[in-house]
Amino acid sequence: MRKYIIIAAAAIVAMASCTKVEKDPTATPDLKIGYQVAEYMTQTKANSSFLDELTGAPFNLTAANVFFKSKAYINAAGSSSAAEFYNAASTTKVENIKYYSGTTATWEPDHTYYWPKSPNSSLDFFSWYDLSATTADTAAGNVASMEESSGTYTLAWTGRTIALKDNVMYADPVWNQKANKNPGDYKYNDVKEGVPTLFHHALAQVRFQFKQKTMSKVDSKNSSNSTFWVVTVKNLAIPANKWVKTGSLSLSATSGNNYSAVTNSIWTPGSEYWASSDVFLAAAAGTTGIVLTDTEVTFTKDDQMSGEYITVLPQAIGNDFLLNFDIVIETKYGTTSDGASAATTVSTELLHVKDFPTGGAIVNNSGIQLNLMTTIGSYWQMNKKYTYIFEIDPETTTILYDPAVEDWAADVSQTQTIPHSNS
Repeated sequence: MRKYIIIAAAAIVAMASCTKVEKDPTATPDLKIGYQVAEYMTQTKANSSFLDELTGAPFNLTAANVFFKSKAYINAAGSSSAAEFYNAASTTKVENIKYYSGTTATWEPDHTYYWPKSPNSSLDFFSWYDLSATTADTAAGNVASMEESSGTYTLAWTGRTIALKDNVMYADPVWNQKANKNPGDYKYNDVKEGVPTLFHHALAQVRFQFKQKTMSKVDSKNSSNSTFWVVTVKNLAIPANKWVKTGSLSLSATSGNNYSAVTNSIWTPGSEYWASSDVFLAAAAGTTGIVLTDTEVTFTKDDQMSGEYITVLPQAIGNDFLLNFDIVIETKYGTTSDGASAATTVSTELLHVKDFPTGGAIVNNSGIQLNLMTTIGSYWQMNKKYTYIFEIDPETTTILYDPAVEDWAADVSQTQTIPHSNS
């Protein structure tokens, strides 16, 4: 009996030695999918990061509340079409990518995902951001969808209403990626790890500014006295049903290419519009008006919008998109050392922009034809900032205007004479 026990034990030892698996010291663990948001390039709004823009003015979000959405598709070995990869809680398989500011300070999906192990499989990533989505769920009517059909991917916003302070962005597609390391085929500002994500703005920004050119002039016959001018802008207005605030955007991409360009980089407009009272400061849009400057040292541009730049729907600007405003020029005369505040009012004149003669380059008998002031075609394009500066010279009753220039010191102005009105 003892003889058989010894034989059985020997057999067990032999079998164990045949099935033992040694750990491969060169093997790597499963790699989690991460993201890296690129620094903005020249084609984007600013030379700043995605996070810096959203946590700064005017949005002032906290890093914990900043996230963008992404959808991934897997190109599996032997499959003729891509399949949804992210198994997010939503039925659309869209994942939230949040910023984790711990020791790694990385962008990561809400859930943990790993790269496919098959060398013959790869992932395509499509990411976008919408300021209206301040929680995991996007408000109805502002939903961006990402769909795939026969190798063509479409990112779309339908019926999106643009707020005065808003932000919508889309990222370049990332094709056929298999790991966090990116060798350089898709590299922006040294993005080398994770899913390299470069955002572009899908909206435009507009700003109107006014500036007074001449504040005072010393009397040539009596140097102790001067003529002073106080300029006020009021009744700033745009026509009703012209400034569109709702629209739809659809971007398509085919494997290996970025999104196809939208016609003139504008959205398909909807049927809702901004009113002058929505867009401009209340005093500027009303009869109260805004005084541009009342002292010689206050030589600044005065912003007439609802807080610097406003966000607008990229849209066509027709010939009937006219800008109107009234200018009140108060002429004073007094002692040079006392300034305008102590001077005596000599005259007050009201000038109507809508009464300009037709001969002006940008002005017709109904107002300023804004499309002729827009330097890049007759439309506001995505990813662009438009600044319209009007410099009013009360001494000569002229307006110098310069569109789409942010740095006033570097501009080249044109002159448009304002005739004296009889009112």
